[in-house]
Amino acid sequence: MSASWTPPRVLAALALVVAGIYLFVSAPPPLPETGEEDLGGDRRVDADLLLELVAMENAAFRTLYTKEVVGPGIKLGLVYDEHWLRKGSQTGPLPAVALRGVAVRLDRSPADLGLFLGAEFAINRGNKFTGRSLDLFRELAQDKQPRFFYDTEQGLHTAMFPDFAVATPCVTCHSDHEKTPKTDWAMGDVMGATTWTYPRGQVSTEELVLVLTELRRAFKETYQSYLDRVVKFDLAPEVGERWPSEGLFLPDADTFMAEQELRASRRTVALLIQAVGTDEAAEVDAAY
Repeated sequence: MSASWTPPRVLAALALVVAGIYLFVSAPPPLPETGEEDLGGDRRVDADLLLELVAMENAAFRTLYTKEVVGPGIKLGLVYDEHWLRKGSQTGPLPAVALRGVAVRLDRSPADLGLFLGAEFAINRGNKFTGRSLDLFRELAQDKQPRFFYDTEQGLHTAMFPDFAVATPCVTCHSDHEKTPKTDWAMGDVMGATTWTYPRGQVSTEELVLVLTELRRAFKETYQSYLDRVVKFDLAPEVGERWPSEGLFLPDADTFMAEQELRASRRTVALLIQAVGTDEAAEVDAAY
């Protein structure tokens, strides 16, 4: 998925996130109770905005991992596959497999955010879209636009976002896999859809901050799980602040996440700060 896509409505969501962070981090002592609603906890936005926001975060994570870790790593002799957790394996997770790790961690988190990577031509049958989801995916594959809908069977607000082939490893892995139902993938193809779910139609700013925090924690823990194994490989890269484009190196989790967060939100938050134009917003920028 391309990290450059920034839906206009995400700006509104991030504005509330910024406001929420200010309230939670920099707020003055609470006033005596007057019966008025609290702006930080009770101001609510549509769940669709939350789902757009997490999709943008994920786009930055997945593209960064694919283009700056997996792609250059393969050129150095590192190997990535779907069976990376098998005993004795000296491989790392493919991008789609890493995303499964994120989904598992989200399931265990206090956030109510769900994540599923589905496709029409899925290698793993458990990832194959069926029924209404398949119909919506086929529409998405044609116009490359997200789909938002309410899943009546599961009672979940749902959003599908196109998952593009953004790097050569995506194409070769899916085309050459022994179980693939499609062998002619090309760069730029819509290979599947990253599907996000949330149980409520309205989200408070406090919930937005919680979801973002837990999602970024899931990204970091998933990447760290790879680092924990790769340092024991026969071909073990040095882990620190350097990237594989510079040699046999891998960024540590803090370095990786700093770049992910930079790509995901810095420009958008900067625009919000400029638009708000208040002293409070500047304080939020520093805290953020």
